[in-house]
Amino acid sequence: MISEQQVADALPPKVTFFRDYIDYAAQCTDAHALFHVPASFSLLTQTAPVNLGIDMGIEIYANLFMMVVGASSVSRKTQSIKLARRILRDAAPGADLEAPGSDEELRDMLKTQPRGIVYYEEFGQFLAGAENNYKTPDRKSVV
Repeated sequence: MISEQQVADALPPKVTFFRDYIDYAAQCTDAHALFHVPASFSLLTQTAPVNLGIDMGIEIYANLFMMVVGASSVSRKTQSIKLARRILRDAAPGADLEAPGSDEELRDMLKTQPRGIVYYEEFGQFLAGAENNYKTPDRKSVV
């Protein structure tokens, strides 16, 4: 396990959004500092222009996918997520998106809301739902 001190040592030495956020979050929750790192990245993504890309022959746009993994209940990972969501709702109203129930719902949501964050507090539930999706290939069709 990474220590709180190792997290602090890995942060940029000068005042940055990441250091400020993690210091603030540590005062608000008893979650390990490591859980606040992806939360800070998720919040920072909402400040970049939606059309920010890298020209690599075609324009490549960034999507950020993160998973916070820890022991249930005792790690307090959900507390880090809840804090980030509360800040996001205040800083960027409308960016805290409801988790879509299907790929069609996700596509429709992205047409009207091209930027935002979807939080899954229990990713296992998402995976179980995806497994039941009618478009999920069965094992015989996977090459």
